[in-house]
Parts: sequence; structure tokens; C-alpha cells
Amino acid sequence: MKLKLVVVSMSVLGFVASPVFADEHNVKHHDKHGMKKHHKAMAHHASEHDYKDMGSMPAQPAPVDVCTISPTSMTMDQMTQNAGRALPNPCNPGWFNRIAISGGMNIDLGKWGERDFDYSGVNYKRLSINDAYLNISGTVNEWTKAFVAINYADPSASYVPSAESNEIDLEQAFVTFANFETTPVFVQVGKFYQDFGRYELYPITKSMTQVLSESLDAAGKVGFIYNGFNGSVAVFDAPNKVGHTATETNYVGAIGYDMPGEQFGWGVGGAYMYNFAGTDYIRQALGTTNQYTKRIGGYALYGNVNSGPFSMNVNFTSAADDFDMADVAYTKHGAVHGAKPSAAGIQGGYNFNAMDKNQNIYLGYQMSREAVALNIPKSRWLAGWNVDVWKNTTLGAEFDHDNDYSRTDGGTGRTGHLVSLRAAVKFS
Repeated sequence: MKLKLVVVSMSVLGFVASPVFADEHNVKHHDKHGMKKHHKAMAHHASEHDYKDMGSMPAQPAPVDVCTISPTSMTMDQMTQNAGRALPNPCNPGWFNRIAISGGMNIDLGKWGERDFDYSGVNYKRLSINDAYLNISGTVNEWTKAFVAINYADPSASYVPSAESNEIDLEQAFVTFANFETTPVFVQVGKFYQDFGRYELYPITKSMTQVLSESLDAAGKVGFIYNGFNGSVAVFDAPNKVGHTATETNYVGAIGYDMPGEQFGWGVGGAYMYNFAGTDYIRQALGTTNQYTKRIGGYALYGNVNSGPFSMNVNFTSAADDFDMADVAYTKHGAVHGAKPSAAGIQGGYNFNAMDKNQNIYLGYQMSREAVALNIPKSRWLAGWNVDVWKNTTLGAEFDHDNDYSRTDGGTGRTGHLVSLRAAVKFS
């Protein structure tokens, strides 16, 4: 049996190699010089043939792994009502290159002084998480970007109009359609703060102009940014007029010129709101009915400049006319009439480095008119200091000195102050 296997194996090898053996057998009948010439010719012919064949063959693409989602996974998505939604899957590599996550936390502590004024935009709690936020942005493609801000608020009810208790809130969620390399025009849809004035979200104490300007709504916006010039028009829901059941429409138009820069920057702009009752704090002043009697427009102006370590900003927000006294009232010398609330503020800052720590000090003055019904003081002096103790970790302190409206104007006539401390962290 072993002999037969050997014979068969040799036969197969002989069949495969027989042309080679045949060539060698024929070559053996030539002289040595002929054999060398033959081998050189065969080698030259083979190399030339191989070169020509490789040059004429088309380039073959590298093999591509095909990723498929299993039918069971697709069925499971349908069973959980998640078909058509963006879900994690193995066929979406590199998602982490298109998703950015950042966030932070502002912890307020201290609060020494008069804590019974209950002014709008002021947090009076001894110790509170003023806000903790998580921002998520996603680049869907070169034309589409998404932004989501999740916020946890724990201030007094007067600080955040929409927060009556501790809550986690989907504060902002919007999509931006823009490609500024192609066109200066952009479109935004979702829930976002309206471009009505300029302010900082969740400061130690909200300025008077911020209290009158802040407006967070689900809206649609069309705008442009071109060589510093910018503008937009946003449309969103407004409070209903008394006696009307249909949802009313509000809009904000804004125009500005902004040239931000670290060493030198400046900007000016203004905005008009069709229904001033659409701002957050005025809507709160309307009460639980959330209805207004007379539509009043409002406008907001801003200007800012920074040069080296110095910075300054000026803001002004006002109603365009008198409200109906049933909506926002004001008492002047004992007589009640409709209010025309307004507020203005100026603030300057100075940045410096001391003990290898970046630090900032600021000083400001604010005043209001006919805004007592909105729980805004008549005037305010403020001073503050911030120091970056470590990277993305800041400690701050602020002193506010408030003067309330007189008793004849519906206020208390009191003067008070408040000292606040803050610890803030950021990550990105």
C-alpha cells in the first residue's frame, strides 16, 4: 500500500513538473555556452513580460469590510419604537470625532447681607448649586450641526422664572444649518435663547438689563454673519391676549457688528421684540393666566469693547410704550398707571496676573425706571473679583449694593447689600 502511494505521488509530481524537466532534458543536449544563453534569454523574456503585464493591469482597490446591521437588531429597534432614530451601531465609526461634550458647575455660597428683598435675578440661598450644565454638540455633516444643553438648577424661584423647584431641564436643543465657507446665511430651529441684548448665562447676580431681556423659547431663526456684520429674525410663540384662545406669534429682529478679539475687540448692536411680554420675567409677572391685555414692543441695545487687559460693556433694554396697568403697573406719587419698564447698565473690568494666577476685577452700575412690579431695584452698585486657582477652576466674590424704589413709587425705600461667593468649574 505504501509503495502504491509513493508511485502515485511521484506520478503527480512528474505530471506537474514535466514541462520543466522536459526543458532541462532538451538543454542537456546543448553545450554549456548554449545553456547559459538560453537561461539568460528566458530570464530576460520573463522579466520583460512581467513588467508589461503589471503596467497594463488596472489598479485593484483595497478590500473594504462591509458592515451590516443584523435583522434581529433592526427588529428590536422596531419593537421598542426606535426605528429611524440615531442609535449606536457598529456601522458608524468615528462618531467620537463628530461629538463634543463640555460642561461645568457654579456653586454659590455665603450670601451675607439683606436676603429678604427677593429681587429678580438674585440667588438668596446660603448654599446652592446655582446651575450644573452639560453641553453636547454634534457635527452631522458640513451643513448641519446640533447642540443640546442639559441643565440642573437649584436657585431661588426668583432666579430662574421657569424653575419653581430643583429640576433637570432640557434647557436648549437646536439644529443649525450653515456652511459659512459657501454662504453667510444660516437657519436655526429648536429651543434657544433669543438674540435680544447681550448677557452671561447664570452669573452670580443677573443684571437688570438681563432680567428684562432674557427669553428662552422654541423658535425658528434665519440669520447671517458676514465680515463682522450679523443679523437675524426669529419667530416663536407669545402669551395669549386676554379673550383670545389661539396661540399668538412673537418675533425678534436683531442687527449688529461684532469683531471679537483677545487683544482688541468691539461690538455694537440692537434688537426689537414685537411683544415685550414674551420675555421670561415679564411673562412671569403676568401671573398664572399668562395673558396680556395690550401688546407692547421692546428693544435692547448693547456695546462692548476690550483692549489689552481692559474691557467695558454697556446695555440698555426698554419697553417701547406703556403697558396696560392690568399687565405691568407702576405707582407714581400715589397714582397707578401702566408701566414702561427700562434698565441700563455699564460695567468695566481689568484682567491681570498675580502669584501666577489669572485674575479679574470688575466694577459696575445699573439703574431702572418703572420696573418695581418686576422686582427690580431702582439702582445697583456692584464690584467683583475672580481668580483662576487651578486650570478651569475659578473662585469669585461679588458685592452688590441695591437701592429700592421709594414708597410713593410702590417700593420699600430700603437700601441693602449682598455679598456672594462662588466656586466654578468647567470641563471640555
